[in-house]
Amino acid sequence: WTLDGCAGTNHPSAPPTANDDVVICSGKTAQVTDTSAVARTVTNNGTAIEVTPPSSTQDATLTLGSGSTNLSSYMGTTKLMNAGSGSSHKATLALVSITHTFESGTVRGFADLAEINIAASIALINKDSIRGQLTITSGSGGNFDNQGTVWGDVSGGTILIKPYELTDNDLANWSTINGGKLKFDSSINTVNSLEGNFFMLAGSGVNEIQINKAITTSGLLSLDNGNLKVNENFTAGSSGHPLDFHGGTIDVAAGKLFTHY
Repeated sequence: WTLDGCAGTNHPSAPPTANDDVVICSGKTAQVTDTSAVARTVTNNGTAIEVTPPSSTQDATLTLGSGSTNLSSYMGTTKLMNAGSGSSHKATLALVSITHTFESGTVRGFADLAEINIAASIALINKDSIRGQLTITSGSGGNFDNQGTVWGDVSGGTILIKPYELTDNDLANWSTINGGKLKFDSSINTVNSLEGNFFMLAGSGVNEIQINKAITTSGLLSLDNGNLKVNENFTAGSSGHPLDFHGGTIDVAAGKLFTHY
């Protein structure tokens, strides 16, 4: 499934099928507008993959299957697009069969209905950036492992984080700017001891990070602007990561505990 030898039209006449390798050449955009697009790997330095529900009439899904590299050598942006005002149809990036790693490139959601869906009992490892407005979810045993940055950077938009299992490392950032929101959902089954940093950065609009599941991180908590809503117990910081507070508010729900070391 290749973009016409890297010349001419921006997308081939049919979506990929199972075990296809998608090759997107520099400066080109691949477009997925139905539910039957299944690929093994996505490679090369394309400008974008756009997953767009067609005319608000159905969902659109790009499924990445059993390839060994998946999006690891893809340098462009995967766009999960809006189906249109009032539509209940969504754009989904579905990850199945094996652990998938986003080594480089960006996944950006353009609507709250956009979704990254991790199959049961496998993992998604993010080493670059996921941003915009979307939901990160999974089947039973599915793990989202953030080793890059998750950006809530759309004014009024939300990244809803609700995998079965949540993991990160000391390279991870959970960040908001320009009125964006991150919500850690109460449906998360397991939150491992996190090491990532939580940022609410200065910019236009009021940022929000909402903790609806008990979380402990040894990483930095830095607030320049916005509201940290602690609806479940939240512990942050360590001897090397004191609280970095320049503005905003920390709102702790009745009976819940915010702790910083």
